[in-house]
Amino acid sequence: MNDSASKPSKVTRIEIDGDIATIIFNRPEKRNAMNDALIDELDAFFSAPPKSVTAVILRGEGGHFCSGLDLAEHEHRAPVEGVFHSRNWHRVSELIEFGGLPVISVLTGAVIGGGLEIAASTHVRIAEPTVRFQLPEGRRGIFVGGGATVRVGRLLGPDRMREMMLTGRNYGAEDGLRLGLAAGTKACPPDIRQCAVLELSDDQHDLTDQRHVSFRRSVHRKPCRRNEPDIGWCQRGPARLP
Repeated sequence: MNDSASKPSKVTRIEIDGDIATIIFNRPEKRNAMNDALIDELDAFFSAPPKSVTAVILRGEGGHFCSGLDLAEHEHRAPVEGVFHSRNWHRVSELIEFGGLPVISVLTGAVIGGGLEIAASTHVRIAEPTVRFQLPEGRRGIFVGGGATVRVGRLLGPDRMREMMLTGRNYGAEDGLRLGLAAGTKACPPDIRQCAVLELSDDQHDLTDQRHVSFRRSVHRKPCRRNEPDIGWCQRGPARLP
């Protein structure tokens, strides 16, 4: 039985079909550019996901995943304020990566700047042939504030990460696969969600299996900050399974 539900919001659309939630970035006229409202809505979902949901798909509406920071809404901030603003983005990325649900991103068109930072927080990245990976912030005098130096750096290695930041060079799907930005490339059907559903339901590796939670949480877990509770995405002392 299909119990699909759709929950409209300002910048995302959430569709729940059975035990799979699809979060759709829904500003196609902006190529799904990233703003504080998007971060807030990701925060709201991953802080308290529906109990029936066992897996999440992220995708963009209109042919693009996310084209990075919406410069039209970008605010000049004092240095300290800017640090706290970036830390909030980091916190939401950690909710995605270490929250306990497998998250698959279906990457189409622009996967740029903050969009690549969000994608790097997901557990499986599927690249459509149209995809373009890029970190153009350095050419615009903006530092990558959403965690790219850590997450994307782990995927690429420090040398390639520096090259992407300094030159703003973009890479396609096959390059992304070779570099580790994507786990696979697929020409997706018109219903892009099906690319991720097939990945989730493969008989050889059911990513919704809750036995996999400890594996997802134990890889690259960060140390807990002072006074931060250990609720699954940080660790105190030696690494351990939750």
